[in-house]
Amino acid sequence: MNDICRPLSNERITFSLRKHIPSIASLSMLVFVFFNPLPQLTAIEEISFYLSLLAFSVYIALQKKLDIFATPATIPFILFTIWCIFGLFFAINVKNSLHDIYAHLIKYMLISYMLFTFFRSQKKMNALTTTIILSSVMFALGIMFHYYVILGGKFTEKLGQTCYIEMPTNIIGTITVFGIFLSIMHFKENKSFKMKVLWGLGVFVLAIAILATQTRGSILALFVGLTILLKINKRAILMVLLAFVLSLFLMPVRTVLTPGALYNKVTKSDRWQIWYTFAEITRDHPLTGIGFGMQSYYDEALLNKYNSRVPPEYRQKTPHKAPHNLIVDLAVRTGLVGLMLFGYLIITFITIAWRLAAKGKNDFVKGWAIVSLASLAAIIIQGLTENTLNGPPAVVMYTIFAIMMILWKLNGDINLTDDLTEKQHE
Repeated sequence: MNDICRPLSNERITFSLRKHIPSIASLSMLVFVFFNPLPQLTAIEEISFYLSLLAFSVYIALQKKLDIFATPATIPFILFTIWCIFGLFFAINVKNSLHDIYAHLIKYMLISYMLFTFFRSQKKMNALTTTIILSSVMFALGIMFHYYVILGGKFTEKLGQTCYIEMPTNIIGTITVFGIFLSIMHFKENKSFKMKVLWGLGVFVLAIAILATQTRGSILALFVGLTILLKINKRAILMVLLAFVLSLFLMPVRTVLTPGALYNKVTKSDRWQIWYTFAEITRDHPLTGIGFGMQSYYDEALLNKYNSRVPPEYRQKTPHKAPHNLIVDLAVRTGLVGLMLFGYLIITFITIAWRLAAKGKNDFVKGWAIVSLASLAAIIIQGLTENTLNGPPAVVMYTIFAIMMILWKLNGDINLTDDLTEKQHE
């Protein structure tokens, strides 16, 4: 009798796990995403991440048909990861490179695939993007209140200037620009006037935060992204652009956007000195780089050695310990081969979003594909002047990747079912 009952009990357990694991993982990932931009809350992020990872692992183990990794991005992800692992043989700091391959690459890829696995429906993706928006708005309000009210920062100063180690001024925009684009899409999709007002207020708060940072990279990223979003709703986007331009004349940021200020920034920026030093490192390690570990940048002997090679007019007095450029960073740590492989990954996602925006099978897929394309363009532009391959900006980038994969899957499933809103994982 016990032998007869045991298989049934196992089946019930398996059924229960398959039913509840996605809900646990989804909730944990929403907690992780919500707390991503908020400083000093690493413990909450780690707990929610590893709880999601545990649920993800159990979910994979219970699958009869493993199609979780069957996306166009999997091959580029694998190739780039293999190359970074191969780079361990040439790494300056092998121990740190091994750590960072997990902490700042594999971990982010897991975030992408967990979001892809547990948010593959319109309803769940709306929950994900709404959570990101709420997090972004609360972050913007909190950091502005703390800096200008509690700390007494002057309104003419850059928001968070030399104040927040975990969230420096240039990084703030990676959170707020993404939040604006998501808010615009929800504004378009929602028919309720009250909800439109709420989404509009969210855009206003996030835009003020961007202007308060006075960072040209974030402002350029916003304008480029809004230009891409014109295809969604020209009237709404033009109104946002107009309001943004008018705000420029009312806030101190206008002083950094004058023709003279822009010319000086391009021609006399210390970024050129920084990039020159790191370019010298790439010349000695062109193919494999110095290893994926970012602590290699803290090797003062290494930086001084290559800084001394730079022509005197471009030489830094004290070498910076970060390239502040996505392309330079990848070239130094993974070599030109790694840079090309990451470029292959980016091109793959651009292709996915472009095709879905042009030939998506419904308005939901088309609209969000345009938003994801604008968001990816923005984070890449911001990456040209700041480090975006770790921390909150990296989570933003890999969340954009996840959204693109979700849209790709939803679009492919449209021929299989007429209702994707409540589609369950198979």
